Amino acid sequence: MSVAGFCSDFFRKALIHNNFKKIVFNIATIADYAGLTDNNPWNLANTVETNILEQLREYGYIDCYEKVSADPKSWKYIFKRSGPNINGKSREEAGSVKDVAGSVKK
Repeated sequence: MSVAGFCSDFFRKALIHNNFKKIVFNIATIADYAGLTDNNPWNLANTVETNILEQLREYGYIDCYEKVSADPKSWKYIFKRSGPNINGKSREEAGSVKDVAGSVKK
């Protein structure tokens, strides 16, 4: 699966229908939604942060995220966003993660 696929799968399954200001996800939940299977928590965290969370932040779907918990097997991420206007654009204007990641629009 492509990097854009991980990001768009997580976005579609976990975030698209939420109007939250702050939400907490366990790393195992993020991995499950994205279809990731790495058993090494440090590798998994790096993959999640680089290929999913940073892309969501870059595209404007979340403002920021924070990793919490001392135990690598129970890491959680707190996502924050300010509201309907993210990075100066509405979510509709920003496009979908899949569109931004390079898929062909019809």
